[in-house]
Amino acid sequence: MPNIFDDETLPQGPEDENLLRLPGVLKMHPVSKSGWYRGMAEGKYPRPIKLGPRVRTWKKRWIRVLNYWAEQQAEEQRQAEEQRQAEEQRQAEEQRQVEQAK
Repeated sequence: MPNIFDDETLPQGPEDENLLRLPGVLKMHPVSKSGWYRGMAEGKYPRPIKLGPRVRTWKKRWIRVLNYWAEQQAEEQRQAEEQRQAEEQRQAEEQRQVEQAK
């Protein structure tokens, strides 16, 4: 998977450099805590910035990019599903026309 967190497609603001602790991250990208850690292990979610032995943070921008990327993926899947359904309808209509011609 490409490193989407370096993506420059979203406009950047000064608040994008703000650091979020895990509860703030999960408010912006609602998954369970275990789901977040699993996503990090799988490379889907960004690794934290370690500020101390027990303090982990993420840049707000990373989460914005993650949400944008997830929305883009969902839109692509919706479009593919719509195309598949349209093709199925077209084929069914062609089949009906063939059966009526008999």
